[in-house]
Amino acid sequence: MKILMVGLGGSGQRLLRIFSEKVPDKQFYAYRVKRRLFAINPNFSVNQSENIEQKYRITVLNDLDQALAVCPDVTVVTNPTSHHLETAIKAASTGSDLFIEKPISHTLDGLEKLAQIVKKKQLIVFTGYQMRFHPAIQKIQALVSSGKLGQIMFAKLYAGSFLPAWHPYESYKDLYAARQNLGGGVLLTESHEFDYAYWLFGVPKRIYATGGNLGPEPLEVEDTASVVLEYYAKTTDRAFHVHLELCMMQTVPSRGCEIQGTKGSVIWRQEDNCLKIWDQESKQTSVQQFDAFERIEMYRSEIDHFLSCVKTRKSPLINLQDATNSLKMVLAAKNSMKTHQAVMLK
Repeated sequence: MKILMVGLGGSGQRLLRIFSEKVPDKQFYAYRVKRRLFAINPNFSVNQSENIEQKYRITVLNDLDQALAVCPDVTVVTNPTSHHLETAIKAASTGSDLFIEKPISHTLDGLEKLAQIVKKKQLIVFTGYQMRFHPAIQKIQALVSSGKLGQIMFAKLYAGSFLPAWHPYESYKDLYAARQNLGGGVLLTESHEFDYAYWLFGVPKRIYATGGNLGPEPLEVEDTASVVLEYYAKTTDRAFHVHLELCMMQTVPSRGCEIQGTKGSVIWRQEDNCLKIWDQESKQTSVQQFDAFERIEMYRSEIDHFLSCVKTRKSPLINLQDATNSLKMVLAAKNSMKTHQAVMLK
């Protein structure tokens, strides 16, 4: 299998390592801009003694067109968000299946063109929302979709991290997440909560968001966002709200959710590796621990899934339409934050 890596920063090198483990007969190619030769460890520290290109025998090409001329079977898109769509369209035009880091883009412009190419060439397109492969999120999705929680009354989804600590080997202000022109900001960068809210509840009717550069450091993008997604229950047409709290200048990282239904509730905290499920009828709480689960397993699982889809040609769990719907939610939140008005989606 010919695998083209477009971008080999921290995220790209993590995927490179896993693809190398999972694909026995492979040849790696890469198109890189910064072309740092050192290896980035799983904890994002630097190994200066290891040359990443030599270790994985990567053939590096000087420009994207030259790289795509090798006709890769799979193109892994991990360059800055604002370049995702241009790269994906060019790669799809050559007939390459696509693994695209989240979010799929920072704009809807060009997505229809990509969709047309993908449909014509019958390509596999997967977007890397790895939180869907966390066993706690999968359990929550099963509970919600089965109706075991009853009618949803409200939900809270939150994620907080500290941007200056993401990449110790470079200034955080140079990161795509901190730069408007590269598709940065917490809404796009931490869009996992939008995606699994969409997985759990679908596309909301309307979105309202507040926030901005509220952290201690001046940034040209929003680092904090509070978002309300308004849904209507299918059977009763009763409204319920899903609250998203996102921050990338939070010194103590956290991630989790709480969902309250008429028949039960769930509370999940990633830092505790613990899922608590309350059953209203029995008045009992069950606790599931995920102590043996490591975060890297989400990435391994998503790549297993992607490679299976490439082989079987089945539509992936997060296909192009799903990634588009999640992006529409994010962009509606950005628009709401700018206009101070709720944005209708349905």
